[in-house]
Amino acid sequence: MVLLFGVWTLVLTDVHWFIASFTSSVVLRVVTVAFISLLLTLLAGIDRPSWKSRYVTYWPFLLYAVSSLPMMLFAENTGWARTGAKTLFLWWVFIVGTVVIIDGVRRAEILLKFYGLQFLWWGIWAGPKATIGWHHSLDNHDAIGAFMVGGLSMSFFLFMASPKGTRFRKAMLVSSFLCVMVVVASYARGAFLAAVAVYGIMWLRSPRKGLTLMAGVGMAVVVVLAAVLIFPAGFFYNEIMSAFAEGTTQGTGSDRMVLWGVGWEVFKTHPLFGVGIGNVGAYGSTMYQPGELGADYFFNPGLLYGKALHNIYVTTIAEQGIFGAVTFLWVLVDFFRRNRALRSGRFDADWYALGGKLSLNQVASGLELGMVAVLITALLYPMLNIHFWFTLLTLNLALHRIVTMARTPSPQAPRPVTVSSAARRHRA
Repeated sequence: MVLLFGVWTLVLTDVHWFIASFTSSVVLRVVTVAFISLLLTLLAGIDRPSWKSRYVTYWPFLLYAVSSLPMMLFAENTGWARTGAKTLFLWWVFIVGTVVIIDGVRRAEILLKFYGLQFLWWGIWAGPKATIGWHHSLDNHDAIGAFMVGGLSMSFFLFMASPKGTRFRKAMLVSSFLCVMVVVASYARGAFLAAVAVYGIMWLRSPRKGLTLMAGVGMAVVVVLAAVLIFPAGFFYNEIMSAFAEGTTQGTGSDRMVLWGVGWEVFKTHPLFGVGIGNVGAYGSTMYQPGELGADYFFNPGLLYGKALHNIYVTTIAEQGIFGAVTFLWVLVDFFRRNRALRSGRFDADWYALGGKLSLNQVASGLELGMVAVLITALLYPMLNIHFWFTLLTLNLALHRIVTMARTPSPQAPRPVTVSSAARRHRA
């Protein structure tokens, strides 16, 4: 358990990147060591009955990781392809390890609270400047803005899930407004528009629409105040409106259209397994002559080398092919199927009966909206460069596993879980 929470600490805070920023890059190896240690721990305890009963192969994600293997030796840059494949398998170990070791509601809720508090960590680091200089991905406005859209989703629903008067509930309310402030300070146009869409879905999903509407008004006030206090007069409004003015023919819109077109052409050359993780730009740079592409690549297509497509859907089909795209879709279908069960009243009642203090329905709604936020922002940003997608999958699977196992009769516990009167009063 200590090892698992240590791994989660590295994943959620990237503290090793912070330490490496003023010491040595060798510190970064600690995360690989931690993941491998988790794998060895799982192998060492493979015969433990309690662990075996909770083990899950999680085929959708495992096959998604397998889709990265065929091109490891044949990619334009084999080093990037091998690193990408290794990363996916280590994430699979992380997911399975969490499901196996988190064996009950109490530990799951500790992890959920830790998960919510990370957004305070990132929000404080980003602050009004909306960038984290020591981070590998959140060192630019677009990335931190997109990430905090998901943070808003999780923070707000963890606030709704918590009993009234608790310190964690208050912290999640602060986190929600901090996420809004960072999104505004980032002036990332796509992230801000995604945040508006996410709030609309948040309001539709919320069982307490009046409270959610009041929170929305408060968030709107934060948007106005942040825009006035951080930027020169009219800057934020003009920046957001420029997304509609530029469209797909100017600025970053034009650049993305070129990149997505390159991704599609790359996919057509290797449709089954793609060109290898991280290799769409490297391969695309070999396909074109000067004058064949627009934007910044007109004179030098070689600038594509190492370029991210800023769209995980085009990236997945180009780098992992049809096999990777199908398994990616399977992962999402599995996520939403399990999440729908978690949001049911039946699972919510069972969670309280098992000793839960948080509303599982609200937590699951946060996971769902967090995933929606990832999928929306992933249209414009490379969201798989940070942990969010992977950890949402992990929590969703772990929570579903805890409740379904509690509902499954066993020789030691032949009767199904029932809801006590105390649990009903707590839920009410």
